[in-house]
Amino acid sequence: MKAVKGKIIGLVNNNPLLRIPIKDLCEHIFLRTLIMTALNTPDRCAINKGHYQFTLDIQKVARSFYGSKFMYGNWTFQWNFYSDVCNMHCGLLNLSLTPTKSHVD
Repeated sequence: MKAVKGKIIGLVNNNPLLRIPIKDLCEHIFLRTLIMTALNTPDRCAINKGHYQFTLDIQKVARSFYGSKFMYGNWTFQWNFYSDVCNMHCGLLNLSLTPTKSHVD
């Protein structure tokens, strides 16, 4: 299996904040777990050709990755994953992170 490479770019309020190059998707500590969970794949990190549909709880993923420390604002994530053979996936995600109001009873 050829290594799947890629990059993820994160912008906050249209200002570039992070750029994550990925040399091998199956070796990335966060993305490997995300793929295996979302696509219900075994430990070999192989994805068969096809169309997949799944739901991600972005809040849960963000909290498990970043803890309770967020950089609030309007985020845009752009990603592109590819191998030496073909483009695998590209995407764009826009989301707004805002603090929740605490309710005191």
